[in-house]
Amino acid sequence: MAFVLTDIQKKARTLLNGVAKFILLFGGSRSGKTAIIIRNIILRALKEPNSRHAIFRQTRKDLKEAVWMDTLPKILRLCFPGVEPYSNEQELYIRFDNGSEIWFGYLDDKKRTDNVLGKEYNTLYFNEISEIAYALFNKALTRLALKNGLVNKIYCDCNPPGRWHWAYKVFIEKIIPGTKDPLPYPDKYASLLMNPKDNAENLAEDYLEILEGLPEEEQNRFLHGIWAEGIFGGIYTKEIGLAELQGRITTVAHNPEFSVYTIWDLGIGDSTSIWFCQFIGSKLNFIDYYENQNEGMKHYTGVLKKKQEELGYQYGTLFLPHDGANKEWLEGRTRQECVEEEGFEVEVLPKTPVEDGINSAKILFPRCYFDKEKCAAGLDCLRNYRRAFDPLKLVFSPEPVHDWSSHGSDSFRYTGMAYNSRLVRPSKKEQAVIEQQKKRKALSFNEILKQRRRRRHEIH
Repeated sequence: MAFVLTDIQKKARTLLNGVAKFILLFGGSRSGKTAIIIRNIILRALKEPNSRHAIFRQTRKDLKEAVWMDTLPKILRLCFPGVEPYSNEQELYIRFDNGSEIWFGYLDDKKRTDNVLGKEYNTLYFNEISEIAYALFNKALTRLALKNGLVNKIYCDCNPPGRWHWAYKVFIEKIIPGTKDPLPYPDKYASLLMNPKDNAENLAEDYLEILEGLPEEEQNRFLHGIWAEGIFGGIYTKEIGLAELQGRITTVAHNPEFSVYTIWDLGIGDSTSIWFCQFIGSKLNFIDYYENQNEGMKHYTGVLKKKQEELGYQYGTLFLPHDGANKEWLEGRTRQECVEEEGFEVEVLPKTPVEDGINSAKILFPRCYFDKEKCAAGLDCLRNYRRAFDPLKLVFSPEPVHDWSSHGSDSFRYTGMAYNSRLVRPSKKEQAVIEQQKKRKALSFNEILKQRRRRRHEIH
């Protein structure tokens, strides 16, 4: 069966080969986005000997099932009959007879990501960019540096999530995410809407009918390719929206009279994230946020100490998740021991079901206030934390999607346990203050008794 480009794929081809350097194809499910991009990458590889290209997906499972084992061999068979590149399934790359290579990377594995990004490329393709963190996207851009006869390009595609997503900011609004500043070279960014109706001749007869039977929100994303006001399947969408409406995402100053509690999510290959929170009456003031990856515990305690010196944070308990009792991969000791040796008070929270933690966080959300600047990265995690939707089964996954937004969202859902622990048991420092206050009261009472005795003695 010959491969025939649809009208919308012809427009996409023109865009992919045009003057724009950064191109996003977005729209509904099965609209031919991935097929036309992979076809174009193979053409570029065959055109320029010894060129190198990379295709990224967030998880290894999705990369292998959707790209490596499905779209790639299909496009090779239909569009390039007779072209049989060498295929290395263990390292996940193919090599053509002219020496050009296409590498395949999955971004949820730090070692694999570093391995693929250790090379320079002519083309970078981010498949389903809605699942990929802006920081990883920017990191990959530094590897678009191979110099030959090709113009280096960035290709992206996605079923559009919400307008909060950084891809909407970059490719549609053409502003720098987290700010309202325009992109330095907006003309280099281009996008195209592609929907399944544009690809009807290549779909099963009843596929469009299935999509048309979805609820409105699902139709908007998978049939019409509409960017939602909030993240599709977002777990905290309503809570974030209400916080913005009520002015609880604002400037939240550090109050030096109260302790700063930190709530952590620990990662090795994944990121480690930390929320900085003050419990003031019934309010939870989130005054800061920090996230990094591939660092030992000493790095993170160093960050806390630096903030203590520069911002005056006086720390209460550091709340670690249940794996805080595991050995630290660089130190050979538990994470808890590593932190305690740096002079911090630590409590390891018990392991609880994810859904219980989410529900606890939702209950506390109306009391939460966030500093819009220092907590911007953490808020992006909460905005993008979501459940995946299966358009065939018409259900959301029971477990949240594990991607870049998970880390800040996981540490946030531990806040409920940390807050309850704080109410039940004061920190050691706070307990010491309470004891001192009790002693002062006792001394004061004893002094009153002594004065009374002296007056009685003088009378007699």
